[in-house]
Amino acid sequence: PSGNDSFVGCVYRKAILWKGMTSACTWSKGIGAFRVRRGCEIVADLDPGAEEALVRAWVLGPLMSPLLQQRGLLALHASAVAVGSEAVVFLGRSGQGKSTLAAFFRQQGHLLLSDDVTALKVGRKSTRLFPAQPQLRLSPRSLIALGIDPTPLPEAVPECGKRVYRPPEAFPRGSFRLARAYVLAEGPRLMIDPLDPSRALLALFNHSYRNWISSPQERALRFPQYLHLAGSVPFGRLWVPRSLLAIPEAVRLVAKELGRAA
Repeated sequence: PSGNDSFVGCVYRKAILWKGMTSACTWSKGIGAFRVRRGCEIVADLDPGAEEALVRAWVLGPLMSPLLQQRGLLALHASAVAVGSEAVVFLGRSGQGKSTLAAFFRQQGHLLLSDDVTALKVGRKSTRLFPAQPQLRLSPRSLIALGIDPTPLPEAVPECGKRVYRPPEAFPRGSFRLARAYVLAEGPRLMIDPLDPSRALLALFNHSYRNWISSPQERALRFPQYLHLAGSVPFGRLWVPRSLLAIPEAVRLVAKELGRAA
């Protein structure tokens, strides 16, 4: 470390990371070492046997978090769609259905904005959402339910079970005003519960992308963004039964609520 870099060491699974305000270094066994600098550069020193799919998944996933944070943006573990001219985000744990829900929104004619990593710029007047790389990571069951043959699609990560689906249309350019956010939860019946700002704040912290990479100092610097977002954007908890048959109805329920709000 040199210059203005302020490094903090931590260990997570099989990766060792040093995180600073303008620089982040990470090493992952079997993939290689990476350095993210000033929000505009990723330098890679790959292991000789690193698989291309793993490298791509690492760059488009975990490394996007420090890169976006170095640009002053929030990186949420969420998928997003545009309903009309406004953005809606779905937050949740891995495997909870964020990507599948976003894919069904696309099937109903709505714009797909991001999958897994969602970038937000929190402003005083509004929060803007920026579209991501045009792809979705979906299970074969979800793809079949959408009428897409999973056989020719590449694996997102070897042996993870999910496939990478790249829609024929490109993701839109520009930014979208964030109108609403939903935290996904599994429940016996489909319903939406409003979340007050304190619960929304907790959800934002829990679903920030790769929050473990950040040092306590950096999380403290982002706290005003969390606070403003939780108080300025309506949040709800979207309860969805664990069945693909419930997803189209969830799309209609969310669209109906957005229509009432408009």
